[in-house]
Amino acid sequence: MLEFIRFLFGGFFNTLVSATSYYAFSLFFDEYLALGFSFWLTFIVSYAVNSKFVFRVADVKLLFFLAVILAFFMQQFIGAITVWFGGSGMFVFFVVSLVHVPFFYILCRFWVFRERKY
Repeated sequence: MLEFIRFLFGGFFNTLVSATSYYAFSLFFDEYLALGFSFWLTFIVSYAVNSKFVFRVADVKLLFFLAVILAFFMQQFIGAITVWFGGSGMFVFFVVSLVHVPFFYILCRFWVFRERKY
């Protein structure tokens, strides 16, 4: 239960970084680029938060990177569909986040940061 509470706090912080950076990047770039730049900035913050604060596991950089790649393509796909159906601005961010957050948590919890027995 404590891990889940840490995930919620970490997720709030990551979402704040993501929303703020998306907004800032969208002032200078189109929605696709702003979403991409925001994603990679949040990736760096997310690795630090998830590995040090939430799951407290070290040396999973490669698995985390692979999970981020999977989540990135899923995010871009959802973002493209949302824009194609007429979404714009922060609405795109919110729709993408509704799918991305649970998808990425599942990847992290059950694949990247799972307990390993060697």
